Amino acid sequence: MNRLKGWGKIFASLTIVSLTLLIVGFNFDSPEIATISGRVIFKRFRDYKDKPIVVIAHSKLLEDYSKYVGKMPILRPGEAPSADVDIGGIYLTDEKALYVNFIELSKPKRYSIKVPRILGEIYIMAVNESIEYVKDIKPIDERKTALGYYVGNPLKLSSANIKNINIVMHPPVVTLSGKVIFDGYSGGSIVISAVRATSRGTASAEEISSTIIPGPGDFSINIPKNIGNIYLTAVNIIGEDKNRKPDINDPVGKLESPLKVGTSDIKDIVISIQ
Repeated sequence: MNRLKGWGKIFASLTIVSLTLLIVGFNFDSPEIATISGRVIFKRFRDYKDKPIVVIAHSKLLEDYSKYVGKMPILRPGEAPSADVDIGGIYLTDEKALYVNFIELSKPKRYSIKVPRILGEIYIMAVNESIEYVKDIKPIDERKTALGYYVGNPLKLSSANIKNINIVMHPPVVTLSGKVIFDGYSGGSIVISAVRATSRGTASAEEISSTIIPGPGDFSINIPKNIGNIYLTAVNIIGEDKNRKPDINDPVGKLESPLKVGTSDIKDIVISIQ
């Protein structure tokens, strides 16, 4: 899967329904609350500082939210818990529900957010959007919005608080797409990587993004807009361990010239593996 794709799809599945707001009592000093803390990192924030950063903690879609009634607020999209409630709540949809809590930051910096341990696990992300947009539970499009995900999602909520959950944000993305050709293919997945190019025209070791396809054929990969020159490589992972990193013995193909990534998608790219 493309590493730059993520949890925005969850928000796209939500629809607004007419439900009664239910705020219930909760002991906020209870050990049932976990505090998650870390730092938001966004090197290009100066280009996007017209909007704040919102850190979001959210669950997966919940088939049955009844066990959470009485333990946290039950809300509808567009609403927010009362000012003295800092643990978020369950946002209801026509068929399912989603737990969400969020905090607003004026700039990339340290954050701390509370979540109920009863959820079992939680996903952490950050978006460059207004808090009003986020609480409406609207789709978050990484092609238009700068965002980032914690790479270790989902977090397991144990008895301890969780520290050093750093979120690296990237600008909105463009899509590079094309085809991988490998006449000698005999099996195994193919890892396509985008690495930043140096001024000398050779690829550096800095990987920008990667995606995995099951074999030769069509691919697409998301890259931050205006990142400049990058190289694309395709490596055939040989052997039974499909999740291992590529090594020097794997067949590889790459573009001999860098691609200049600006604000538009790039199509019809062909990578030949030798």
